[in-house]
Amino acid sequence: MHPVAAKWGYLVGVVALGTVTVVAEVVSATEVAAVGISMLSALVAFKTMTLQALRRAHGDRLDRLEASTVAASAMDRVGVRLDRVLVRLDRLEAAQSLAEARHLAVAERLAALERHLDDGAPDR
Repeated sequence: MHPVAAKWGYLVGVVALGTVTVVAEVVSATEVAAVGISMLSALVAFKTMTLQALRRAHGDRLDRLEASTVAASAMDRVGVRLDRVLVRLDRLEAAQSLAEARHLAVAERLAALERHLDDGAPDR
Protein backbone atom coordinates (compact mmCIF):
# COMPACT_ATOMS: atom_id res chain seq x y z
CA MET A 1 0.00 0.00 0.00
CA HIS A 2 1.16 3.53 -0.67
CA PRO A 3 2.83 5.07 2.45
CA VAL A 4 0.51 8.09 2.53
CA ALA A 5 -2.57 5.89 2.15
CA ALA A 6 -1.28 3.62 4.91
CA LYS A 7 -0.80 6.59 7.26
CA TRP A 8 -4.28 7.90 6.51
CA GLY A 9 -5.75 4.45 6.95
CA TYR A 10 -4.04 4.12 10.33
CA LEU A 11 -5.24 7.58 11.37
CA VAL A 12 -8.82 6.82 10.32
CA GLY A 13 -8.65 3.52 12.23
CA VAL A 14 -7.37 5.20 15.41
CA VAL A 15 -10.02 7.92 15.18
CA ALA A 16 -12.71 5.30 14.59
CA LEU A 17 -11.55 3.25 17.57
CA GLY A 18 -11.41 6.34 19.79
CA THR A 19 -14.86 7.42 18.66
CA VAL A 20 -16.32 3.99 19.36
CA THR A 21 -14.69 3.98 22.81
CA VAL A 22 -16.06 7.42 23.72
CA VAL A 23 -19.49 6.62 22.35
CA ALA A 24 -19.55 3.34 24.30
CA GLU A 25 -19.59 5.24 27.57
CA VAL A 26 -22.54 7.37 26.52
CA VAL A 27 -24.97 5.11 24.67
CA SER A 28 -26.32 1.59 24.92
CA ALA A 29 -24.60 -1.51 23.55
CA THR A 30 -26.93 -1.71 20.55
CA GLU A 31 -26.10 1.82 19.54
CA VAL A 32 -22.39 1.11 20.05
CA ALA A 33 -22.67 -1.87 17.72
CA ALA A 34 -24.42 0.28 15.12
CA VAL A 35 -21.73 2.97 15.39
CA GLY A 36 -19.01 0.31 15.18
CA ILE A 37 -20.57 -1.17 12.08
CA SER A 38 -20.84 2.24 10.45
CA MET A 39 -17.20 2.97 11.32
CA LEU A 40 -16.13 -0.35 9.83
CA SER A 41 -18.17 0.44 6.73
CA ALA A 42 -16.40 3.79 6.49
CA LEU A 43 -13.01 2.07 6.82
CA VAL A 44 -13.90 -0.43 4.11
CA ALA A 45 -15.08 2.39 1.84
CA PHE A 46 -11.86 4.32 2.51
CA LYS A 47 -9.76 1.25 1.73
CA THR A 48 -11.72 0.64 -1.46
CA MET A 49 -11.30 4.25 -2.58
CA THR A 50 -7.58 4.12 -1.78
CA LEU A 51 -7.12 0.92 -3.73
CA GLN A 52 -9.05 2.33 -6.67
CA ALA A 53 -6.88 5.48 -6.62
CA LEU A 54 -3.74 3.35 -6.52
CA ARG A 55 -5.08 1.22 -9.36
CA ARG A 56 -5.70 4.33 -11.47
CA ALA A 57 -2.28 5.80 -10.65
CA HIS A 58 -0.20 2.65 -10.87
CA GLY A 59 -2.40 0.17 -12.72
CA ASP A 60 0.24 -1.17 -15.07
CA ARG A 61 2.74 -1.69 -12.25
CA LEU A 62 0.10 -3.44 -10.15
CA ASP A 63 -0.83 -5.65 -13.10
CA ARG A 64 2.82 -6.62 -13.54
CA LEU A 65 3.12 -7.27 -9.81
CA GLU A 66 0.00 -9.45 -9.86
CA ALA A 67 1.32 -11.30 -12.91
CA SER A 68 4.67 -11.90 -11.23
CA THR A 69 2.88 -13.07 -8.08
CA VAL A 70 0.79 -15.50 -10.12
CA ALA A 71 3.93 -16.70 -11.90
CA ALA A 72 5.73 -17.17 -8.58
CA SER A 73 2.76 -19.14 -7.25
CA ALA A 74 2.80 -21.32 -10.36
CA MET A 75 6.54 -21.84 -9.94
CA ASP A 76 5.96 -22.87 -6.32
CA ARG A 77 3.34 -25.39 -7.44
CA VAL A 78 5.73 -26.75 -10.07
CA GLY A 79 8.43 -27.00 -7.41
CA VAL A 80 6.12 -28.97 -5.13
CA ARG A 81 5.20 -31.30 -7.98
CA LEU A 82 8.87 -31.72 -8.87
CA ASP A 83 9.64 -32.59 -5.25
CA ARG A 84 6.91 -35.23 -5.34
CA VAL A 85 8.30 -36.65 -8.59
CA LEU A 86 11.79 -36.78 -7.08
CA VAL A 87 10.46 -38.60 -4.01
CA ARG A 88 8.70 -41.11 -6.26
CA LEU A 89 11.88 -41.50 -8.32
CA ASP A 90 13.86 -42.17 -5.14
CA ARG A 91 11.30 -44.80 -4.13
CA LEU A 92 11.49 -46.41 -7.58
CA GLU A 93 15.29 -46.47 -7.44
CA ALA A 94 15.16 -48.06 -3.99
CA ALA A 95 12.67 -50.64 -5.25
CA GLN A 96 14.85 -51.31 -8.29
CA SER A 97 17.92 -51.78 -6.08
CA LEU A 98 15.97 -54.17 -3.88
CA ALA A 99 14.74 -56.10 -6.93
CA GLU A 100 18.29 -56.31 -8.29
CA ALA A 101 19.56 -57.57 -4.93
CA ARG A 102 16.81 -60.20 -4.83
CA HIS A 103 17.57 -61.18 -8.44
CA LEU A 104 21.26 -61.53 -7.57
CA ALA A 105 20.42 -63.67 -4.52
CA VAL A 106 18.16 -65.91 -6.62
CA ALA A 107 20.86 -66.19 -9.30
CA GLU A 108 23.43 -67.19 -6.66
CA ARG A 109 21.08 -69.81 -5.23
CA LEU A 110 20.39 -71.15 -8.72
CA ALA A 111 24.13 -71.33 -9.47
CA ALA A 112 24.72 -73.14 -6.17
CA LEU A 113 21.91 -75.57 -7.00
CA GLU A 114 23.37 -76.19 -10.48
CA ARG A 115 26.81 -76.85 -8.97
CA HIS A 116 25.24 -79.19 -6.49
CA LEU A 117 23.43 -81.05 -9.27
CA ASP A 118 26.59 -81.17 -11.40
CA ASP A 119 28.47 -82.76 -8.51
CA GLY A 120 26.22 -85.78 -8.88
CA ALA A 121 23.83 -85.31 -6.05
CA PRO A 122 20.66 -87.35 -6.42
CA ASP A 123 17.49 -85.65 -7.55
CA ARG A 124 14.85 -85.03 -4.97
